[in-house]
Amino acid sequence: MGTGTLGAGEGVALAEVARVLELFLRGLAGRRLQLEPAADTWTDTETIFLPERIAAYPAREQNFRLYKAIAVHHWAQARYGSFNLELAPVLAHYAVPERALAWLNLIEAIRLDDEIETIARQLTTSYHRELPVFRGAGDDVAGVLNLRKVLGLLFSGALDRKAIEDLLDAPYFVPATTPAIAQLQYFQEKRERIGLVVDEYGELMGLVTLEGIMEEIIGKFTTSLPSARPALSWDEAGAAEADGVMPVREVNRALGLELPTDGPKTLNGLILEHLQDIPEANVSLKIAGVPVEILSAQGRAVKAVRLFRPTAAPPADPT
Repeated sequence: MGTGTLGAGEGVALAEVARVLELFLRGLAGRRLQLEPAADTWTDTETIFLPERIAAYPAREQNFRLYKAIAVHHWAQARYGSFNLELAPVLAHYAVPERALAWLNLIEAIRLDDEIETIARQLTTSYHRELPVFRGAGDDVAGVLNLRKVLGLLFSGALDRKAIEDLLDAPYFVPATTPAIAQLQYFQEKRERIGLVVDEYGELMGLVTLEGIMEEIIGKFTTSLPSARPALSWDEAGAAEADGVMPVREVNRALGLELPTDGPKTLNGLILEHLQDIPEANVSLKIAGVPVEILSAQGRAVKAVRLFRPTAAPPADPT
């Protein structure tokens, strides 16, 4: 397969940014994804194929961000099973094809036409208890799969499409006009936890869950006790300790910092992008003028860090 260039300018070469992109994707996927140059962008779930060079914008940073956007798109396709398919014939019968395409990309679902290895990977990494199952690329709903029912087959190596279909529960369809409180009652009466939302034409618009409605009403559920950790603040020595998973925006608000927020969303991701390498404990670095010490790291992630209040720059000499 030949390699390709996106755009006509000098741009950025994949070889220049591959290491950073691989670390970025590893933080998203929790595993290593290979990057290879190719004429077309696509993924086989193990390798993401990207243009050899991107020169769509005059600035290097803009081209690098486009590399990241394309890579994340293909990671999401592998994660959620929404691969590039010939969608035009499928979407043609919808009144609003754009809306149909939106639910296709956003609903996490099992597609029986996928490879068994892809289905197995999705089952082992899903955050949900139940997933809708579709035939083909459209909205032909085969049923709803309870992941607890399939785990035995999954780990015994006996998983196949026929076994999945045998375990499916009948889909429960919900009119889009149903009020949330009424739907909560219907879930209780019918002993259902997940419903596929359809419009007046019977077209699929999305899905709703019992937990989703409850969280909208009373707030997000948690299975852990409230944290006894005090709010993040500077101590007397001008230092503050934070978890690696803490969002960068929260750190900025709590400590009055200006760490960059246009890239990774957590301290761990920010440090990975800055180091361009697997982190180790007792390593110090400076990000946006803020000294940072890695206190502990586990596997591919930073677990805890200590930040130091940046010193004010000396006043300019008037002479």
